[in-house]
Amino acid sequence: MRDYKKFKFTKKQVGLPSFNLGVGLDSPILSKLIDATYYPITILLQEILGFGFPKNRVTRFKEHLIPLEDGSKLATDVYLPKVVYKNYLEKKIGKSKCPTILVRLPYFKDSVSIIGYSLASRGYTAIIQDIRGCARSSPYGTNTIMLGDRADGFETLKWITKRFWYNGRIGMWGASYFGETQLALSWDTHNLITCLNPGLCSYSNMIYHEGGLNCNELLAGFLDILYGISNTTVSVSDTSKISKKGAEYVDLMFRCPYDRLYNDPLDIKDSLINLGDLTGKGFKEITKLLNNKFNLNLNFSKKDDGSFNKFIEKAIYERKFDLQSKLMPSNLNIDWAQIDTPMLLIAGWYDLFLEKILKDFITIQKITPKEAQKHIKLIIGPWGHADKGHADLSLLGGMLGLVKELFPIKWFNYWLNGKDNAWKHQPAIWYYVLCKNIWRHTNKWPLPNTQYTKYFIHSKGKANSKFGNGKLTVEEPKDELTDSYKFHPMNPVLTKGGRNLNIAIGGLEQNESESRKDVLVYTSDKLKQGIQITGPIQMIIYASSSAIDTDFMAKLVDVYPNGKAINILDDGIRTRFRDGLESLNLIEPDRIYKYIINLGNTCIYFRKDHKIRVDITSSNFPKYDINSNLGGKQNEKGYTLALQKIFHNSDNPSHIILPIIPEK
Repeated sequence: MRDYKKFKFTKKQVGLPSFNLGVGLDSPILSKLIDATYYPITILLQEILGFGFPKNRVTRFKEHLIPLEDGSKLATDVYLPKVVYKNYLEKKIGKSKCPTILVRLPYFKDSVSIIGYSLASRGYTAIIQDIRGCARSSPYGTNTIMLGDRADGFETLKWITKRFWYNGRIGMWGASYFGETQLALSWDTHNLITCLNPGLCSYSNMIYHEGGLNCNELLAGFLDILYGISNTTVSVSDTSKISKKGAEYVDLMFRCPYDRLYNDPLDIKDSLINLGDLTGKGFKEITKLLNNKFNLNLNFSKKDDGSFNKFIEKAIYERKFDLQSKLMPSNLNIDWAQIDTPMLLIAGWYDLFLEKILKDFITIQKITPKEAQKHIKLIIGPWGHADKGHADLSLLGGMLGLVKELFPIKWFNYWLNGKDNAWKHQPAIWYYVLCKNIWRHTNKWPLPNTQYTKYFIHSKGKANSKFGNGKLTVEEPKDELTDSYKFHPMNPVLTKGGRNLNIAIGGLEQNESESRKDVLVYTSDKLKQGIQITGPIQMIIYASSSAIDTDFMAKLVDVYPNGKAINILDDGIRTRFRDGLESLNLIEPDRIYKYIINLGNTCIYFRKDHKIRVDITSSNFPKYDINSNLGGKQNEKGYTLALQKIFHNSDNPSHIILPIIPEK
């Protein structure tokens, strides 16, 4: 009999790569190699991306330590166009100035030195900096987990204004964490920043889940990264050399379902610090609060003494710190009305930040002054997080498209060099239509001409698996048999694709999960004509459970004529949070409740002869943690099985709401 307490899925089963290079690499040999060969590399890179021949040779100044007010230091590299530096040495003051592009990251600045060379070869001074307490900055401070990014960023900007090359214009570049460091500086900028280019990131907290689920895969990846970046000599992926216990924690989160069982008492949040509680507090107050709560010795202005690892283990692995705030740590004090910087935001339909970016953009359009809004643009492509995204895209083609959008040279030329081009006439949003492979544009989201259409689920009581009799139609149900399945927490449905960070990303074949008896599958007839779906999608489920607390998951799938099924969107809800995160109530066993699952936004063209499919189940591991079904109570096993029933009749018409865009 399987010992569930020790059982782990294989890396392949949960979608982890067998070998991971990580997101940062500190290699002196690689750094020297790029220093010696940067010019042909930049020529090749920029020709591939269509930017043309680079104009400048480059001089690199390594490892300048920028001192901060509290005594910490930031390891910084400067990449200058050689002609600018030459003019400075020859005291040609008028010709020794140029725009600056700042790149702040936690992932070892040497690992992206080719970015510095590429930007400088286009005539910009590139500043690449390891943030406080990370990588080469780790001997001089402790990682603030984004809380210090705004203050440290402004100190860096002020340092730039005192350099000989400063010409009054500073831009910033980068995606993911690189982008988060930009958003932290985007409001009330004191005219220090000319433009920003944040990609695959958001003001809103990527961990916040309105359905109450814990984003386990994302947190595991985040923990893995934090172990790695808070060290000067180890790559992000090599956590075993940093902390044996830490590597074990990360592995358990990804692979061990028993370790990720959810069984919180209803009042647990009363005893936790919430990330949002830090709003308005200064470093000293935050430090004191965390040290007292977790018995630590954190000092962000000095090299870490081991307290940082203890804190992230308690906060992320042990979940002793409530991370469900609506804003990222660097943006807790944002004033939306004071966003005053031109921004080009980059997003992807399969990126984990997508929903938050759209939410932020809609907020900006409601609150930010009209003059500032005119210069804030959003591009949404088919991509995932550093991934090609949709299954129909080739790896080369999909990734090349992403890389091109992440290097918007025309954007920087317009704002930093004053070169007139089409940017000032661009609409607010450009978005990619999946499976039609075309770009569209709009100034509002959702699209004004959207026709929200209900597709109802039906069956003869046997919708279990893709071999069952589940149907999806626009016809409302009448009297129909109920579908049911047993949810075993120790046999979870495994994540296959979607908006992930570390495990397999994007649109992937769903055959394995849709062959399970604990997955209900509802499929439309072949489409007689193509349908474009663009905007937010909502699933309404009427369900009961034998448990007092459980989870329900829904997935939208595109079924090809050959039977291939590709995931488009998925999400879920924890039943105790059915009325919101602030209103926790257990459910009454076998009573029917209405659950609203916001699957998110997408833009996809379901082609003629394809089918639209909806999957319903109760787990999605390791993307989310697994409900024990115990509702805070205890038993010997640590979990219990649940009998789940999904209703689709005239009184309980379970359905999905699709945002259909009529053909022009």
